[in-house]
Formats: sequence, structure tokens, C-alpha cells
Amino acid sequence: MIADFRYDPLPAEGVIAVELHRNVAGTDSAILVIPADVRRALRNQCPSPGEIMSLPSALGAGVFVAAQTSRSLRISGDRQAWPEEWGALLPRRPAARHH
Repeated sequence: MIADFRYDPLPAEGVIAVELHRNVAGTDSAILVIPADVRRALRNQCPSPGEIMSLPSALGAGVFVAAQTSRSLRISGDRQAWPEEWGALLPRRPAARHH
């Protein structure tokens, strides 16, 4: 197991998201969704918008970009494409309430 990750079917704007895709041919893939401001700040360190990647590449790049920018990382898309041996996909935590 790598770790447990947060799953959100509709990640909030501003987070880094690994969007999973289950392919009919049996080769699952992902797209790394990166906010425009983060993409500009990191320049050539990000995959191209909409670039189809292998799951390990997308997850690795997502962790890198989230760590570099102190942004939340979420997994989204087709949960069936997630390798269970990597860890659990936990529900997104509810937003903190401010009093």
C-alpha cells in the first residue's frame, strides 16, 4: 500500500486532481487536472492540459505538483480504475466550519 487518498467525484476549483479513466482495452489511464494559476507558476514542470497518462505517472505528478504548491490533491473519475493495492480512496472531508 502506498497511502490512503481522498476521493471527490467533483473536486473543488483550485485543487490538484488525478482524474481516473477505465478503458475498455483494460489499460487504465488518468488525466492530471491542474488549475491555470498553478500551471503558470510551475511553467514547464506540469504535464500538458488533458494529457493522458499512466496511473503511476499521473499520481506521481499530482503528488509533486500538490507538494510544490501546497494544494490539496484529490482523486476523481472512475473508481474502478484505482488499484486497490495502492490504498483506500476515502471520501472527501467536509469543509471546515468557521464560527
